[in-house]
Amino acid sequence: MATKTVDQQGNTAKGGRVVPFAPLRLVPNTPRQAVCSQTVALLQVLLDEALSGRCVGVAVAASVLDRGFIVDVAGELKANPTFAR
Repeated sequence: MATKTVDQQGNTAKGGRVVPFAPLRLVPNTPRQAVCSQTVALLQVLLDEALSGRCVGVAVAASVLDRGFIVDVAGELKANPTFAR
């Protein structure tokens, strides 16, 4: 695993030179307004397809509010990874 050296200004040393971190703009949100209708609609389509038996596997990459993420596979994609390619 690569290590990073960070100075007091928050810059990181990379290959002998100091590279500043890219600025991040944090956007405030409220939990009830954070619901994305497009996300809910897509998940509903996937659920409907899975319940009908048409969806045999799913690969998921999702971002969550605490700047984390979820990555997982299920169904045929987990049972047969070659099929997922």
